[in-house]
Amino acid sequence: MLDAYLEYFHSLAESYVLKETGNTSELDRVRLNARMARTNLEASIDRLGAEPGTTAEQITRLNALMASSHRFVHALMALDAGWRHTAAAPARMAFHKFAADAEKTLTLLAAALRGTRVQLKEFPDLREDHHVLIGSGDQKVERYALVNVEADRIVNSLNTLREQVIEWRAKNAA
Repeated sequence: MLDAYLEYFHSLAESYVLKETGNTSELDRVRLNARMARTNLEASIDRLGAEPGTTAEQITRLNALMASSHRFVHALMALDAGWRHTAAAPARMAFHKFAADAEKTLTLLAAALRGTRVQLKEFPDLREDHHVLIGSGDQKVERYALVNVEADRIVNSLNTLREQVIEWRAKNAA
C-alpha cells in the first residue's frame, strides 16, 4: 500500500512542479491503484483478525497503522482536488526538498515493513522541511496555503507512521 501511496504522491508532486494538472489518465491510474491497495490491506487485516493466534494487540497496532496511512492519503486527496481548482503557482524550492524527503520516508517505511533494517537516523526531518516550506512564498497565494496545510498533515501522518513501524519492527524482532 505504501508503494502505491508513494506513486500517487510522486505523480501529484510532479504535476505541481510542472505547473500543470498533469496527465489526467496517469493520475487516475495511480489514484485507483492507491485505493485498491488500501482496500486490499484493509481486507487482509480483517481476515487476519479471524486467524487463530492473532492477538487483539496485533490488530490494534495494524489498525493504528491504517489510521495514520488514512490521514496521509486524505492529505493527498485534498492536494489532488485543490491543485485542480487553484490558480497555478510556481513550485517553491522548499517544496522540492519536502517532496523528495516525503518520498524517501515512504520508501524507508515500505522497506522496513518488508524486513529491511532501517535506522531512525536515516529518516529525513520532515518537520524541518515543513517549517522551511511555511517560510517560503507568499502565504496569500491560494495554492501555497493549500500545500502548507496539507504538508503539515503529511508530516504528522508520516512521522506517526515512522514511530509505529519502528515500534512494530522492534516488537517483532524481540
